Amino acid sequence: MSIVSQSNVNAKINLLRLALTDNKIYDIVTALRGPDSGNDFLKHIFTGRIRSLLINAHYIEDLVRRPSRELHLSDILNAILLTSEPDLHYLSHVIDALNALREYNVLDEREYELLYSLAQAYIKLSQVESLGAQITGMDQIKKTIEEYENLIIYDIPE
Repeated sequence: MSIVSQSNVNAKINLLRLALTDNKIYDIVTALRGPDSGNDFLKHIFTGRIRSLLINAHYIEDLVRRPSRELHLSDILNAILLTSEPDLHYLSHVIDALNALREYNVLDEREYELLYSLAQAYIKLSQVESLGAQITGMDQIKKTIEEYENLIIYDIPE
């Protein structure tokens, strides 16, 4: 049986209070959790990368073993197929988390621009009632892939 010191418990409680009262920390923690929809592709793209930036973690769920920081084209394309209205809430937290991480100098500018552009595009795609927004989202994803191709691993046969 392990003995937990009161100071350790108090430190954890203080961290929880901070996460609940500081909007930037709250957004980062929410983005760390991942989407409620179960969209693992969004989780690979955003949650995995944010986790690796903060704790140098790896995404291992479902026996997938690759560094979370790698961005795969297959994840970007598969996320297009699965992104829906329930992902909108998560993506808004991702945008806020990216802004906070940028402000805290955890995220370099180029990676911020890539992830921010993708998050904005997926927000447009999640607006299922608006064909115009979805077309704009698809166009933005295409342009983002072209502009940041050196940051994306092309894991799909041509």
